[in-house]
Amino acid sequence: MRLSSYCPILSLLLFFLFISCSIISDEEKVQNMINENNWQIIWEDNFNDSIDLRYWSKIPRTKSTLPWIRFMTNNNECYDIKNGSLTLKGIKNYFLREDSATYLTGGIWTKNKINIEYGKVEIRAKMKKVKGAWPAIWLLDENRNYPYNSGEIDIMESINHEDIIHQTVHSFYIENNNELNNHSAVSIEDKSKYNTYGVIINEEELIFYINNKVTFVYKKDWEKGEDQFPFDGKKYLILSMQLEYLPWTGKLETEELPAEMQIDRVRFYKKINVSLPDY
Repeated sequence: MRLSSYCPILSLLLFFLFISCSIISDEEKVQNMINENNWQIIWEDNFNDSIDLRYWSKIPRTKSTLPWIRFMTNNNECYDIKNGSLTLKGIKNYFLREDSATYLTGGIWTKNKINIEYGKVEIRAKMKKVKGAWPAIWLLDENRNYPYNSGEIDIMESINHEDIIHQTVHSFYIENNNELNNHSAVSIEDKSKYNTYGVIINEEELIFYINNKVTFVYKKDWEKGEDQFPFDGKKYLILSMQLEYLPWTGKLETEELPAEMQIDRVRFYKKINVSLPDY
């Protein structure tokens, strides 16, 4: 067969090779963003002492019907700092007679104290496996009300005994357009051991990862308008132990309480070629 007969086949093979290399390069580019050495820590908490009230507040319970906040308490029984880690607990309420809540949960946030707009947020944590437990690590906009003109970034959610980590993006646009590319569920070896959960936030995408491995990317789609990617504002961090979110978690097994999430450290990063705020 003449060489000219191979040319169309060769051209086709080269085309697919080019496409494959482009896809691999995109994946590597995203992965490399996590491990680049030009990230600088701008704030961190290693929980070596008490809860630092310059940066954190205990989450107050409100009259909201939202399931995550209905058992929140500032009672010290739900908070413990020991050996360089903060433990947030979910317990049965057997001692606060003035509180009608069946259960009590601990949670802290950086609301109105410290925030991040663009950069990297990273948390090292582990969770006790309890049927009906629902610990979460997430971000909300500091100045705009969710869900109507802002978004929610769930860096880590996990339920029950499962070694599955859910990382999810919520917004008014997503909920009203039934977008299906807003979530990742990744199996890890053991959530009861320390793992590192994180997200990179920039103007065009949210890059989620676990133990420095990319798990999920949510991209801005310019053709869909600003509402599709409402993540340009300053965000505060929430660390919360939560219990019994029906039907997702199923019924809480009270004999397995206390539920616990231990946080070893929290870090906010910025690129070193970007001007850094003073905290």
